[in-house]
Amino acid sequence: MDKKVSKRRTEKEIMTQSSELSQFIRKRRKEAGLTQEEFSLRVGVGISFFKRLETGDDKLQFAKILQVLDYLGAEMVPRMIQEEKIDE
Repeated sequence: MDKKVSKRRTEKEIMTQSSELSQFIRKRRKEAGLTQEEFSLRVGVGISFFKRLETGDDKLQFAKILQVLDYLGAEMVPRMIQEEKIDE
C-alpha cells in the first residue's frame, strides 16, 4: 500500500520562515513611510502585537498575522513542500 507523507520542516526552517515573514512586513511598512504605531493603528492591531510580529515572536495569533498581510495586499498560501511515497 502506498502512502504519501509530507516532509516535516525542521525547527531551523520554521524559524527562518518566521524571520522572512517579519522582514517582509517590516520592509513593506517602511516603504509606506509608516512608524510601527501608525501602521498598527491603520491595520487595527495593537502596537505590542505589531512590535512582536516584526521581531518574529513565535507566540502570535495567526488571525492577526493574516489581518496584517491582508492590509499589505499579501496573503499566506499553504503549499506542499515535497511528498514522499512510503511502502507499508
